[in-house]
Amino acid sequence: MCEVRNIRMPILRSSLLIVLSVFIVELGGAVANAETLSDRSAISVDPQLLNDAYVASASPGANLNDVAIISEDRLLCIGDRGLILGSKNGGRLWSSLASLTTANLHGVDFDNHEIGIIVGGWIGNYTGTSKAAVLRSLDGGDTWTTVRDVELPSLRGVRFENRRAIAWGDYSPKWKTSVFESLDGGLSWHGLRMPIGHATVAAVDNVGTVVAVDRLGRSAMGVGHADRLDNISDGNRPLQCLTHTGLGWLAGGSAGELIFSRDGKQWQDLALPLSPAAKACCRWASIAQVDDEIWVGGAPGSVLLYSADRGATWSLKSTGHTLPIASLRFLDARRGWAVGALGSILATRDGGKTWYSQRQAAGRLGVLAISATDADTPWLPLIATSWDDQIASASLVLQAGEPIEHANFLPGRASCLESLAPHLGLAQHAHWADLPVSKESATERLAIELLSWKPDVLLTSRESGRGATSPTALALAAIESAAQSERLSVAQELGLKSWPVRKLVEVTDEATSQFTEQSQRVLRTPALSIQDLLQALPPDITQEQSTVAMRSVWTRTHAPAALVSLLGAIPPSADTRMELPIKEIGNYQLVMGRVHRDRAMMRLGDSEGRMASDQQWDEALRVLLAGLPDGEIAPAAYRLTGMLNEPQDWPRRRRVLERLIALQPKSDAADWARLELLTRLGSEEFRAWQASALVTVSEASVEQFVTDSAAPVPIPESRLGGAGERLDRLVGEQVKVDDASAGGTVWDRSPFSDAQRGTSAQLASAPFGSVVRASATSSPAPSVPVNESLEPQAWFGLLDRVHRESPGLRNRPDLALLIERMKDRMPLTAAAQKAALGGEAAFGESSMLEGPLIGWPQVARQELLLRSNQTGQLRWLALAVRADQPPLLDGVLSESFWNQVPALQLTSIASDPASESEQPALIRIAYDSDYLYVAVHCFREQSDGNSSRLKRVRTYDSDLSETDRVELLFDVDRDYSTAIELAISEDGRTCDRCDGVAGFNPKWHVFARPETHEWTAEIAIELSSLTTEKSVMGQAWALSVRRHRPQGNSQSWSQLQTHRSLLQASGLLLFAPPL
Repeated sequence: MCEVRNIRMPILRSSLLIVLSVFIVELGGAVANAETLSDRSAISVDPQLLNDAYVASASPGANLNDVAIISEDRLLCIGDRGLILGSKNGGRLWSSLASLTTANLHGVDFDNHEIGIIVGGWIGNYTGTSKAAVLRSLDGGDTWTTVRDVELPSLRGVRFENRRAIAWGDYSPKWKTSVFESLDGGLSWHGLRMPIGHATVAAVDNVGTVVAVDRLGRSAMGVGHADRLDNISDGNRPLQCLTHTGLGWLAGGSAGELIFSRDGKQWQDLALPLSPAAKACCRWASIAQVDDEIWVGGAPGSVLLYSADRGATWSLKSTGHTLPIASLRFLDARRGWAVGALGSILATRDGGKTWYSQRQAAGRLGVLAISATDADTPWLPLIATSWDDQIASASLVLQAGEPIEHANFLPGRASCLESLAPHLGLAQHAHWADLPVSKESATERLAIELLSWKPDVLLTSRESGRGATSPTALALAAIESAAQSERLSVAQELGLKSWPVRKLVEVTDEATSQFTEQSQRVLRTPALSIQDLLQALPPDITQEQSTVAMRSVWTRTHAPAALVSLLGAIPPSADTRMELPIKEIGNYQLVMGRVHRDRAMMRLGDSEGRMASDQQWDEALRVLLAGLPDGEIAPAAYRLTGMLNEPQDWPRRRRVLERLIALQPKSDAADWARLELLTRLGSEEFRAWQASALVTVSEASVEQFVTDSAAPVPIPESRLGGAGERLDRLVGEQVKVDDASAGGTVWDRSPFSDAQRGTSAQLASAPFGSVVRASATSSPAPSVPVNESLEPQAWFGLLDRVHRESPGLRNRPDLALLIERMKDRMPLTAAAQKAALGGEAAFGESSMLEGPLIGWPQVARQELLLRSNQTGQLRWLALAVRADQPPLLDGVLSESFWNQVPALQLTSIASDPASESEQPALIRIAYDSDYLYVAVHCFREQSDGNSSRLKRVRTYDSDLSETDRVELLFDVDRDYSTAIELAISEDGRTCDRCDGVAGFNPKWHVFARPETHEWTAEIAIELSSLTTEKSVMGQAWALSVRRHRPQGNSQSWSQLQTHRSLLQASGLLLFAPPL
């Protein structure tokens, strides 16, 4: 054997040299071409302002978001993708103005005829950081300059009052507010102390009083330092417009409500000439006023609310146009303008009685995608439709963004996607404010959407929504209603006429598909691949969507072409086509070389790359990244780090992140890399994983113990050490007991000791309910040295570098909290203490703490209470009781031991009416010196039918999405950034992750027992798999627990309205001393 190794090593080295040379060769001519073409990359981010050449080419088709009347003849409109339009003749002719940015622009206003401010912004697709775009004009809007170094988040609006500019938008950790003030025409800004989160609306009266309302309906009012007021709207139905009428404050919302307050504190609903059903289908987005006359517009754009007496009484005015209106402005009682979707500009000369079009990029949609969740959105066909066919398209999600995310200091996932969608060429990516509780009301609302947008094709996701019905079934019903709007009373009230949708297409699996869309396809019109454009989305979405398979569900024509493509059998229409200057803006040679570049990158992360020496691997990485176009560097680095997640790969993973930072130091991706380094290298969870990797696998053949059956996986005694005896006590020296109703049995002896207690064949035929080791190592794990960067001084040295390279990260509360946790865990030198003080945003100083305690505010407050030893005031507190004797893992939960452990109750989420009557699930947690024990007790209605049988085939990291399951997140070091995720389903299958990494396989043992009306499980997790601490007594971990059902119903310990296991939803788990 030794001679064989000596012979093979030179051959192996030669093979590595060949492989590494292929890395370089496969780049082909793309390396040289990339040097000259990198400035035209898909994502070229200016350090100060988003400026993307591709997006700029598509700006003429963007939505318009606001309009300003500078003088009687001079007008200015601003919109998505940096679009600025100006007119000097009252709107008869519009011309495009240079904007210097492709960020979405949301608000514009002028102090006088010369000084103007435009505000907007973007959200980083890697970090989710919100950043502002502020433009300033001194010549009445003819030219605009960038206001640099403003350090503001993305802004939604701006208004001048007495030479004072007020802007509002996303929450700023630096200023601890979402409302900002400028006293010098927009050159410099500071925050107004208003204790709310992400502001959706704000307004200022003529004496300088500001009222602002955030995404969750929290309001604040004041001149400088504002007072927190009561909620004035539902968090599921945020306000969209606000103004002061002279008599009081008037606001409109996303569920058709119009409310009024004289003092800004007490609000009342106004009577409107609409039925409740019609109101629920409206979203008011803008208010305009001239003296006593007020106009309110929004979606659908077919009607306006009008008052001639400052809001005392209201009537409806028809516009004759259906596209949503984003902004209304009136010069006087007769002349006004409205701007909105698809670049539409409407004008009136008779006070809003009649409206005519002055501009539009398209008259209606060609394709409207309807999805149950953001994750289901079919981005690929939407991008292809917008860029290749130049057909207007949009996306609608039948689910609101989750309130817990709106309470965070960063914008939620839904807000992020809404911001990024215009850069993909979409007219919108919208979310319903709240999901209707009945199929009838959902159908009615969707029919109004169809009558407003008038799409030719509906594209639905195949996933079932949480609520009345699936997207496809809902779309079919809405198509029928929209085609006969004369029978739909709501449509008649809103002045909407029938519209015949021509085709319904559904996303499906490849086995039943009729046509597909692939991310690698080259689009003939722009000479780009879909992948080039998809990179604007968060990278996890980019990786998940490589192919979208579709099939035609219904069509008005029987033409064979309807079955071969998304737009097959749809006749061309000038109404849906956008003539954009995007012809061959890409480079075919560069696009065609992507396949080879991707292949070379993947080889760095696969088994061939792992065989290379560090020097060879580093050189290949350097050459590869240097040869990539700018827009491919960050996505390639992200994909490669995802492949380097095993402990032995972490040094190379770090080098990839550091190389990304060096190549694009000012990018959002570089900030993501910096945060990855800090959180991963400071994570106790990853430290425990790394320590467990030091334990080498026994020389005994592991493969003989890995089986697909439900049998236990035996572990050699040499690996267990003292754990073998402990597991004997867990299972017990009991007589075998059969219980057919439970579908489970208990072994008379432990299968977890040495292999002598049963052969592989005997174990494969083990009883159905046997204790199962949920995860096992299937191949020898190499010995891994502890990473030096985990040492305290090295970590704080990295922190100091991050602060110097990216000052904006200093203000992140999550990083401030991580610093505090690291200071608690590690002794610091003077230099490290100086680095630790570099963070300016103490996590407990956020003004958001004064609002509802969900999400980040809850996290910050519970950390402050824990630090001050005020645990009695903790809102969500669980106790882990120390066990003198371990429980018997049989799923019965009959021992008196469990009765001494206080139970966590998982209650139904309020947004799930179907689950409100369910009995709470119960979770109990205990521990000893070696194990963490969890008892699960879930109840179900009799209508659920027979209990699920335990699965005989149990693979590692099973897909539990269609099962009744309990998910636990253990954030051992309470950094609220990384956590260990464990899930068990009623049929005994399991899944485990460490910060989402599937390669993590902790040592834990489960027993599940499903019955007709309930199911139970007992779990034993080796503490050494979770933490490196020798003892956990007296410690506090962050804990999040969820129960998910196949029909989408969820139960939560912390009662937060979220269907996702988020660390912001964590409470605290305290390890109590023995009873």
